Parts: sequence; C-alpha cells; structure tokens
Amino acid sequence: MPKTVLIIENDPDTLDVLCEVVSAAGAEVVCRTETLELPKLKELNPALILVDHWLNGELGADYCKLVKTNTGTNHIPVIIMSAVTMIGVIADNALADGLLHKPFDINYLEELVRHYTA
Repeated sequence: MPKTVLIIENDPDTLDVLCEVVSAAGAEVVCRTETLELPKLKELNPALILVDHWLNGELGADYCKLVKTNTGTNHIPVIIMSAVTMIGVIADNALADGLLHKPFDINYLEELVRHYTA
C-alpha cells in the first residue's frame, strides 16, 4: 500500500505539477492549498509533508515548526519549498527535515519522495 505525501502549495499550477510528480513516484497524494489543523494532520499521518514557505496568510516555516514541536506530529518529516535565497536558514530554524529549492528539479523531488516513502 503506498504511503501518503501531503503537499501544501498555494499556487494551483505548481500544486498540480507537484501532485503529478509525487503521484508518479508511487505515493498516495493529498494536495492542499492550505495547511491542515494538527488533529486532522495526526489522523492523516502522512509519511512526508512538502510545504511551500509562502502560503496565503501564513508561512510554511511557521507550520513546519508547529508540526515539529508537537509530540503527536513531530515524527512526520517536513520539507520546506521556496525560491527564497535564505531558505536553508529558514528551514533550519523551522526544524525542517530538508528543503526543496524552486524552481525544483523533478528528479530530486522524486528521490525525496522515494526516500521518505520507501
């Protein structure tokens, strides 16, 4: 049974591409334009979260830190995506498990998905 990857991206076109690539890599995909509240996230229990840093009304880094500091969700790997030049520092401060630079390399994205869903 394929493991679930939660993708949170506010740009619909980018979200479509991400969802297609992750699905083609063999994962079950949940695609959203907004974050999930922690109880719903715990219920979904994804193998990986890919979250854009710039979301409507909130920052992906803030959501990442919330996920990583909650005892019910801190086991879920979170990858922050962004074109921001300081994304490495932002990801470290948010306790992210990694980062994905935009524009993203499809092969690297597939490798990330396979690594976390194997």
